Amino acid sequence: MAALWETGAYAFRALGSKNQQSSGIATVAQILVLVAPIWVNAFAYMVFARIVHFYSPTRKVWFFSPSILALIFVTLDITSFVIQLVGGGMAGPGASADSQKKGLNIYMGGIGMQEGFIVLFSGLVIKFHRDQLQAERFGRLTADKIAGWRWLIRALYACLLAITTRIIYRLAEFSAGLGTSNPLPSNEPVLYVLESTPMWLAILVWDIVHPGRFLRGEDAKMPPSWLSRHLCYCRRKRRCDECNGKLGHVGAHH
Repeated sequence: MAALWETGAYAFRALGSKNQQSSGIATVAQILVLVAPIWVNAFAYMVFARIVHFYSPTRKVWFFSPSILALIFVTLDITSFVIQLVGGGMAGPGASADSQKKGLNIYMGGIGMQEGFIVLFSGLVIKFHRDQLQAERFGRLTADKIAGWRWLIRALYACLLAITTRIIYRLAEFSAGLGTSNPLPSNEPVLYVLESTPMWLAILVWDIVHPGRFLRGEDAKMPPSWLSRHLCYCRRKRRCDECNGKLGHVGAHH
């Protein structure tokens, strides 16, 4: 999804170069390129939850189970996504100067939150990394689970570093506004080096170190979270109540 949005962003950007009076095309291109990295973030969170479930002897990081990890960080990611989407829309090329300023402040708040969540998440990744090294040292890992986790964690570090590089660039770009005194928004080479390249690398690393190569077998399947089990139970109970109601209605009719 991230790759699709990134491709769409640059496709609209290319289209906008031939229709420079169209603020709609420019706005769509800007929104897509600003929020596409959120999908990469969400993917990293989900992959880490599966790594913990598959490789950790305790299947936890501190007291967080994989399903709770995924739920917390994906929810935080969605929150950041919504804030960035609102800010990016308000700061579109066709907006007034006042709207653009408010939009940029909102967007920078959202992207700052995203980086804050990445820092917290990185702390958990480092904790898992250290726990795995200790488990290896004391022989608590089975032979088939010794090598794979290292490749996935390295890929995760590389992905998070690429996203962080891109976030720092965006914060530096927008902190000075969109006026002519700020050269970054109109500097395309810098955009390609500090926006496009990091995101391309963040996506590419998961093509090279694909989780499906390592996470195989029964342990690769994540158990449902408490919320999922609760929702499934509620749906089943509602269906049973509906069926019982229909049977009762038929019995009363006869």
